Amino acid sequence: MTFETAKAYIRYLDSNGLMYHFDDGAFDCLYRNNVCSLAEALDIQEVIDQIYEADFDWGEYECPIGYALHLMEQAA
Repeated sequence: MTFETAKAYIRYLDSNGLMYHFDDGAFDCLYRNNVCSLAEALDIQEVIDQIYEADFDWGEYECPIGYALHLMEQAA
């Protein structure tokens, strides 16, 4: 996992209607709200966990959630 891969994955979530608050978990936010299948929610959570485990320096965004909020603000 690289920093660019992590950012690209978060952009993927955003552009495909799969954005959620990462602290709340993909299972609760996406699967329980019928946004995606259980398998997809588990896969998404696995990648988000890997992004957090990589402990990248997110600079001005501070964390993956900050970057996700940045993307959502751009779309608004």
